[in-house]
Amino acid sequence: MKYSLLILLAAIQFSCSKSGKTDNSNSNATDSLVNELTQFGKDAVTTGSPSEMLTIGSVRFQIFPSTKEEFNRIPSYKSDSNEVHCLQNTAGQVLRSNDSLIFKTLSKRTIVLKNDTVSEGDDYARYTLTDDLKSINQWLVFAIYYEAYDYILVDKSNGKQTHLIGLPVVSPTKKYVITVNEDLEAQFTFNGIELLESNGKSVKLIEQKEITDWAIREIKWLDNSTLLAHKIMIDKNHDIQESYIKLVITK
Repeated sequence: MKYSLLILLAAIQFSCSKSGKTDNSNSNATDSLVNELTQFGKDAVTTGSPSEMLTIGSVRFQIFPSTKEEFNRIPSYKSDSNEVHCLQNTAGQVLRSNDSLIFKTLSKRTIVLKNDTVSEGDDYARYTLTDDLKSINQWLVFAIYYEAYDYILVDKSNGKQTHLIGLPVVSPTKKYVITVNEDLEAQFTFNGIELLESNGKSVKLIEQKEITDWAIREIKWLDNSTLLAHKIMIDKNHDIQESYIKLVITK
């Protein structure tokens, strides 16, 4: 039963990432703003002071309230739902051979990710190529396991694999890559944020930050030092409360 639920969650996660659509629920925007004012304090809005701080590795973020309107003005990152199209865009560097994805790196090393949809344990895996992230020299793969799912960056130069909790969102300067995963209710997967650093040729994990009492459903870069996020909380009645926040990198 747990496995069936997880596969359903993974399918929903992948479907959402493919559509790239923001949440268009019927929640009232005014009520959301009232919730934000209550949670963060009126002074945070009227004076422009941050409501709280979030530190990921050595990078510190000041958190401010935002709005759904501001969030929706920034396009969502969309991975490609058509693997055939993705493969064509790699100019023969990535191939599909039956149940295997084959990566030909610049160092002449060959990396193979092979599906195993027969096993019912830790060996179960299904891999799908979803993007060619040229700006950070990585291929992006969506992976479903027996009781988990994630995304994998495969380095084009040497084949190094970096597992991510969610879709990688690259900053305008390509210096940072941020990923988020929301799993407050089912608690099958890691709920939190990952921040990575990129030099355009490789990526390095700064820190994976677990969050226990709230989550980010989607995150976007507003500019080189500012992120907009769709925040989720569960109240005492077990109802989902949505709000929008702005995370600003501070030195």
